[in-house]
Amino acid sequence: MARFLLILLLIFLFFRLMFRIVIPWLFRRKVNKMKNEQEKRSQEYRNRGKKEGDVTIENISDDKKSKRKKEKDKAEYTDYEEIDED
Repeated sequence: MARFLLILLLIFLFFRLMFRIVIPWLFRRKVNKMKNEQEKRSQEYRNRGKKEGDVTIENISDDKKSKRKKEKDKAEYTDYEEIDED
């Protein structure tokens, strides 16, 4: 019986240690890693070689043109007549 209680106590202490020390440490580590990756992406975006005021012109591919046309075709046009109230 004493051996069972000792094992139960050790298991309890192990999980208590996990939830108080190890899991928060792992969480902080993951958050810091994600933060560093985001800062790196942000820095790359800022330094991608374009200067302020530079203008780039890109050709629109046929796929994008047809997609825009389809979006315009989805809208319905309603013909109306004005009614004079004299």
